[in-house]
Amino acid sequence: MKKGLVGFLTVLLLAGVVGAVTAASINGDYKSYPIVNVFVEGQKYTGEVPAINFEGTTMVPVRFVAETLGQQVNWDGSTWTVSIGESAAASGKTSQELKDAGGGFYYGNISFSESYGYVDGIGEMVNSSGKSYSFVTFTMSLYDANNKLIGTGPIIITNFSSGQTKSFDSTIKADIEAADSYKIQFENAM
Repeated sequence: MKKGLVGFLTVLLLAGVVGAVTAASINGDYKSYPIVNVFVEGQKYTGEVPAINFEGTTMVPVRFVAETLGQQVNWDGSTWTVSIGESAAASGKTSQELKDAGGGFYYGNISFSESYGYVDGIGEMVNSSGKSYSFVTFTMSLYDANNKLIGTGPIIITNFSSGQTKSFDSTIKADIEAADSYKIQFENAM
C-alpha cells in the first residue's frame, strides 16, 4: 500500500512539473524564465529584452515602460541607478531642456566662440540609447538667419557608456556673426 501511494504521488508530482514547464514555456523562455506577452494599445511589445514571469510576478523592462510613457531613461553604471524623466546628473537638465540628436542621444549646455575664422562649439551629450559604445560620431551644423547651412563640423565621443554625460567640442569653418541657429545630428556608433 505504501509503495502504491508513493508511486501515485510521484506520478502526480511529475505530471504537475511537466504541466508547469509546458505552461511556463508557451511563449518561450528568456534565461530560464517564462516570457510574458505584453501589448500596448493593441501592439505587441518586442524589445531586446522580453517581459518575463519571475516567481509569479511579471517583470517588464523599465526602458520599455518609461519610453512608452514618453520619458527619457538614463543608466548610471557606476551606482547601478536608473533615472526616468531626467538627464544624467552631470548636465543638470531635464529631458525637456535637452535637444534630441537622434539614436537615443541628447545634447545641451551648448556655447560658441570664434577663433581665427573658426567657430568652436562646446557642450554636453547624454547617452540615453541603452547601449555603451567605443566610438560615437555626430555632425554639428550651423545655419544663418535664413536657415541656410553655413558650415558643419564633426563631434567624436569615445568610450561612451549608457547613461553617461560627456563633454564635446566641434570646430567649424564659419563666421560666428552669420550663425543664427545650430543642430547636432547623430551619425554612427560602434
